Parts: sequence; C-alpha cells; structure tokens
Amino acid sequence: MNVHGKPPASAFETELVGLKRASRKIVHLTNDDKNNILKKFAARLLEEKSAVLQANALDLKAFDLDNSRPASFRDRLLLTSERID
Repeated sequence: MNVHGKPPASAFETELVGLKRASRKIVHLTNDDKNNILKKFAARLLEEKSAVLQANALDLKAFDLDNSRPASFRDRLLLTSERID
C-alpha cells in the first residue's frame, strides 16, 4: 500500500515500498555501496520525474484541504522540476 492506503500506482512506487522494507539491511552496507544505491535512485527519480510531480500535486491538494498545518510545511512538501534536478 502507498501513503494514501491504495495499491502502488506504478512500478516505481512498488520499488519505493521495497526500499523502505530494505532499509534495515542498508544500514549494514559500506559507504561505497550506499553511494551507489543513492546514485541509482537519483537516476531513477529523474526517469520518473513526471509521475513524481503528478503524485506530488495530489499530495499538495490534500495538504491544502487540511488547515491544521503551517504554510511552511507546504514548501517542504512542494516538488518542482528544479528541486528534483
């Protein structure tokens, strides 16, 4: 399930869920191995930028409906093409 309680929308999201599960193993890797994982993740993020931005737009809509959080949180949530690059 994704953060919205729905099945993953894409293979990329499925991979992210798998990465979360793998986080306990990652802590035991070498720095070089961790850096290689981060480089691969960054490349994949650029490949999936459009899907990430679409999902972020949904998150922003949900945020805007909830007035209980400070506006500064919205800026932290906001993704743009420039922030991803």
